[in-house]
Amino acid sequence: ESTKGRLWVVGRDPYLFDYFLPERWENTPKTRISAYSQLYYTVTKDNIHLVWKISRVGLQPDMDPFKEDEQRILEYGYNSPFEEFGLALYLSEKGLPTIYPRAIYMAGNKTEISDELFDNSRYESHAGIKTPDGLPILRKNRDYITIWGYWNGPDEKLAASDGDYYEGIDALRAYRRGLIDKERYISLLELAKNRLIEVGVEDLNLRGNHILLSLDSRGRLLMDEDGVPEIRICNFEFLRRLR
Repeated sequence: ESTKGRLWVVGRDPYLFDYFLPERWENTPKTRISAYSQLYYTVTKDNIHLVWKISRVGLQPDMDPFKEDEQRILEYGYNSPFEEFGLALYLSEKGLPTIYPRAIYMAGNKTEISDELFDNSRYESHAGIKTPDGLPILRKNRDYITIWGYWNGPDEKLAASDGDYYEGIDALRAYRRGLIDKERYISLLELAKNRLIEVGVEDLNLRGNHILLSLDSRGRLLMDEDGVPEIRICNFEFLRRLR
């Protein structure tokens, strides 16, 4: 209300709403954690660890139209924040772990996008979805920010114990750090691709930084029962449902 923005919070607990108001996190010290997107880590005024990202909905992807795989991305476009959250919740429901979606914030200030960069597809597809007061849920010339839980362990584990945290590291950084070799890196990409397809989803631009691994308190990779690093999907911009 104070910023003339809009806020949507995941879940049915009204007490959570106040924790994600922009005044709780927008101006706290932040660290950029991606070279590719405006993705930031911060600790809120309520001491909650969050990651927030400025959505690229409404922008044309910076892809080459003469490359077949990139042309598919151009035709599809960036998912809206609401599609991203829907996909994250769907994947979790199907047993494929993801980072935790927390809230979506629409900024009150206007941001213009030049015609050359503008993609209208999501505004058209979302046109019939309205807020309770009749406004479009997805509005042009507004920045949308997705807010995610900072991955340091499953919610149920964190609730049960304090201090025994995991560290999240994407597969690309794990390779660069020497935690996994090239063969393991490629196999994790293939594993993520296959697990997504099994539940009817594909990543049109699958990269190592779309897959989150976990390090325990001793800096060791967390493995599943088959001895393979546990994976968690952490990017939803170009996820597409196959059915």
